[in-house]
Amino acid sequence: MIQVIPGEFSFNGTDQSADLIFSNNETGKKFKLSFPLETAQKIELEIRGLSSNRCGEHHLVTAVACASGMRITGLILSMVKEGWIAARLRLKPQTGSGFYVSSNPAYVSTDVAAAIMLAIHISLPIFIDENPTEFESAHRHNHHDNRTTNACGSDEESVEVPEIFRKAIDEIEL
Repeated sequence: MIQVIPGEFSFNGTDQSADLIFSNNETGKKFKLSFPLETAQKIELEIRGLSSNRCGEHHLVTAVACASGMRITGLILSMVKEGWIAARLRLKPQTGSGFYVSSNPAYVSTDVAAAIMLAIHISLPIFIDENPTEFESAHRHNHHDNRTTNACGSDEESVEVPEIFRKAIDEIEL
């Protein structure tokens, strides 16, 4: 895995999309993801520290992880196949949380653009994994197709919520 930081967007006038360049400061290696213009604008606002309309969502995600005895420690973007990207949040157990959780990290598949915005908002390290696992290849509904401008497909597949999250969600008082 290669740790990267998001850089600048470049506008692509032919398909009304924008390319976000991620780079590794040590190696200089660069990765490009294309997003529909509206999504790119939201990510750009996060990069500039100007977004507040999703702040509650970002903090809800971290609160659910915390209530589950876990903490979010990073975002992994995986090159699943040519043009397809999968996003997973890496969670590690919090010591002394009072929950019985495995000492192994857990991974939660999520929407690519939303995960990038969350990572930027709460300063999570972002990693690119060029060698995806079989697990990621089997979960196409969480992937981002960076070849088209319609990156947010309309797959209606449901995502199984891990048991520890269900318990924490049930205990949240709104």
